[in-house]
Amino acid sequence: MVERHGFHVSKVLPMTTVFRNVTDADQILGLYRVTERAIAPRYIKPDAARVWLDSLANATFFASVTLFLTVAFVPTKPEAQAGTKSWDKALLAVILPAMVAVLPVAALDAGRFHWSAVPAWVLLSGYVD
Repeated sequence: MVERHGFHVSKVLPMTTVFRNVTDADQILGLYRVTERAIAPRYIKPDAARVWLDSLANATFFASVTLFLTVAFVPTKPEAQAGTKSWDKALLAVILPAMVAVLPVAALDAGRFHWSAVPAWVLLSGYVD
């Protein structure tokens, strides 16, 4: 699926969690909650659900869940499409770095260096539509 959107998968990492305690497993897997939700539409009888939950709590317990983390990347910088005008490429070369720089520069200005002195009326006018 990620390959349809222009990414290349470099690796798939399996991550397995093992639970030996029903309380810990219930916090992640929701064993009791899911069982209660299965009783209402009669997928399981209440007596059978109680027996099952009691056996989970009182017997030796082991559960594992494996998640697969997919590491993907965009292969290279996409080439300009055929027919892209030179002024468009030049504008893009200026706008993209400026967009990337806005947040770090603003954070450094506001938090550490205080480069700009903006009057309060200018700040307030930014909040008015």
